[in-house]
Amino acid sequence: MITSGECIYYKKDMVPHLSKAPYILRPQNYPYGNPGRGWAYFQVGQKKIAVINLLGQASFRRVHLHNPFLLLPELLARIRQETRIIVLDFHAATTAEKNSMFYYLEGQVSAVLGSHSKVLTADARILQGGTAVITDTGRTGSSLSVGGLETEIEIRKLVTQIHEHSRASWKKLELQGVLLDIDEEGKAVSIERIKEECEGAEDDRESYSA
Repeated sequence: MITSGECIYYKKDMVPHLSKAPYILRPQNYPYGNPGRGWAYFQVGQKKIAVINLLGQASFRRVHLHNPFLLLPELLARIRQETRIIVLDFHAATTAEKNSMFYYLEGQVSAVLGSHSKVLTADARILQGGTAVITDTGRTGSSLSVGGLETEIEIRKLVTQIHEHSRASWKKLELQGVLLDIDEEGKAVSIERIKEECEGAEDDRESYSA
């Protein structure tokens, strides 16, 4: 299952593709009827797991979505009819909004995993209600970069204030994220941070991001 955030519709060819790719989630709080879906079930052995994708409200200037907190009570009631194992990817810009979501859902979901800032945070923990949380799961890609982009270009843009296209960096690739252990009642047993260097040659392809 691949979750996303505020950039899900930025590439035009992704919009029609979403309806053909049930393994890709877009934030559930986009308008009803938008391409794609915001949550789904998938099987792990004999267990059914629900994954939800939501976008925070703070600091996203190009999108203005429904309040993610207000969507959850009805959605969770529906999902619990099928499974108690529920993982939320909360794609949000501020630590305050992410931590508010942690405590809002404490004891109601198995895990709330923050994303967006591209930095693996050191605060992975399990709340008293049995919900595993982390402010940000980090990113997988170049660890010698500015959020995955070539450092020289990003520095130059800040120094000169002149826009130019960013370029993806492929130097010293690293896998980041978390491993979750969840019991049959949907309570988190453990959460472990992952920070693993990836083997392989550097890729010098010309990959750009506006």
